[in-house]
Amino acid sequence: MATSEDHLRQLVDEVLEPAWHRERHRARRRVVWGTLWRLVVGMSGLWLLALVVDLVVGVAVPWIAFGVITALATVLAFVNQPEVSE
Repeated sequence: MATSEDHLRQLVDEVLEPAWHRERHRARRRVVWGTLWRLVVGMSGLWLLALVVDLVVGVAVPWIAFGVITALATVLAFVNQPEVSE
């Protein structure tokens, strides 16, 4: 019985391999765009908060600090993104 299941699994893999390759590519693209979208939304909120604090309170945070935070958040977002199985 195990032999027929292994044979069936091998046949299914042979038939569906081209579709799985395209689906893995599509999944990677969705992960990257999703990560970029979360990064843009989060950083936009941070930059908007800095602008509001600057206009309302008058405390100016150095903009270079937000550039550094944006760069670090970008690196961490792509380091911690979920894996797409091969």
